Amino acid sequence: MNQANEILQKKCDTACADSGYAYTRELEKIDKQAIKVIVPSQKQASGKKSKPFDKSNFQYDSRKDSYLCPQGRVLTYSYTNNHEGHKLYMMREKAICQRCAHFGVCTTSKQGRTIARLINEEVRQKLEAQYDESESQAIYKLRQQKAELPFGHMKRNLKVDAFLLRGLDGAKAEASLLATCFNIRRMITLIGALALIKKLKDLASSRGTSSPLAPFREFAYSKEENSNRRENTWINRVLKVLNSRFSCQRAFSQINYDKV
Repeated sequence: MNQANEILQKKCDTACADSGYAYTRELEKIDKQAIKVIVPSQKQASGKKSKPFDKSNFQYDSRKDSYLCPQGRVLTYSYTNNHEGHKLYMMREKAICQRCAHFGVCTTSKQGRTIARLINEEVRQKLEAQYDESESQAIYKLRQQKAELPFGHMKRNLKVDAFLLRGLDGAKAEASLLATCFNIRRMITLIGALALIKKLKDLASSRGTSSPLAPFREFAYSKEENSNRRENTWINRVLKVLNSRFSCQRAFSQINYDKV
C-alpha cells in the first residue's frame, strides 16, 4: 500500500484484496491512514453459515471483559498471547462444560470451552461490517474483474502452472516477465501491434536509443561481453523462460521494426 501511494503520488482512497490478505494487524495500519479497507475475512469468503456454538453466538460483555455462552454460562478472561495477538477466555470450572447437555458438540476438551479474541477485535468487526456494505461489494466485484484477469490469462492461456526458476530472485524475475508479456498483449489488443511498436520507437528516440528492443538485445548478447559464469547462467535461464513462456515473442521477431 505504501508503494502504491508512492507510485501514484497520492494517498489511495480504497484498499481492496481477497481473504488471503485478511490479517487484521496489517489491515489496521491501512485503516489508520483513513483508507477504506475492503477485504473479506476467511469466514466471509468461505460463505459458511454459523453453527449453533460458533464464537459468533457467544456474547461479549465489554464491561466485564467476559463471554456468555448460548447456555448462559460465563467464560472469563484467562491470559493474553501477545505473540499470536489474542486474549483467551475460558470456563473457570471445567466440570460445568462436562455436565452440559451440549458437551461433545460445543467442545470435546476436558478443560472446557475456550474462546480466543483478537486484541484488536473491534477493528476486525469494523472491517467485516465495512466489507458487507453494498458500495464495498460493488468495488470488490470490480477488483475481481481487474485483478483476476492477468492471473487467469497467465495460468490458463500461457499454461503457467509453476515457476521454472528457483529462489526468490528467480521467481520475481519470471513474474516480472509474465506481467510484461500480459501488458504487451493487452496493449496490442487495445491499440494494435504496429501502433504499439511506433509508440515504443518514439519513446526510444526521445531517450536517444536506436531501437525499442536495444536494452533487450544488449541483455541477450551480454554473454559474449561478460565472462562471469554465474551471470551467464542467470541470463541463459531468463532467456529459457522467455523462449518457453512467450509465444508472442516469435510474432514480434517476424516484424521488421525499421519499416514501422
